[in-house]
Amino acid sequence: MAIVYPLIAGTPDSSLIVLAANNEQLSTTSASAATLATYTLPGGTLGPNDSIRITTLWTFLNNANAKSAYINWGLTTNFILNETLVSAGLSFQTMQIIRANNSTSSQKAFSSFREGVFEKANAALETDTVDTTVDQDILIRALSDGADAVNLESYIIELIRGS
Repeated sequence: MAIVYPLIAGTPDSSLIVLAANNEQLSTTSASAATLATYTLPGGTLGPNDSIRITTLWTFLNNANAKSAYINWGLTTNFILNETLVSAGLSFQTMQIIRANNSTSSQKAFSSFREGVFEKANAALETDTVDTTVDQDILIRALSDGADAVNLESYIIELIRGS
C-alpha cells in the first residue's frame, strides 16, 4: 500500500520532503501501458525553484521480450522518462529529477534514464510547460509483451525545496 505524506503547513524544517513512498510490489503483464502508481501533486506544491525527485526500482525476466517503464508528468504523454527494458539483466533502478525552471509553469530534466542518471546523454534536456499551480498527476507506468511481468518493486517521490 502506498504511503502518501501530507504536506506540512508553513515553512518545513527540511529542504527535502517525502511526498509518497511504496515498497509493495506492483506488476503488469499488459501489452498496453498500465498505470502501476499515481501521485497527485497538489497545486502550489512545486515552487519556481523547487524540484521533484522520483526514484523507482524494477524487476523483470532476463529475456529478449520487450518491456517498458514510463513516468508521466502532468498531462503530457511520457514526458521525462521512457525506457525499454530488455535482456540486459533482472533489475533496473531509475532516478529522475523534474526541476522547476524559475517558474511554476516551466520544467526541465535529464533527457532519459536510458543513459543512467549521472551519465552524459546525446540529447538535449527535456522541457515542459506543466502548470504546477494546479493539481498534476505523476504516473508510474509499464507495459510488457503480454506475457512477461514488469514489476515495480519500490518508488519514492520527494520534493526538494530550492532557494
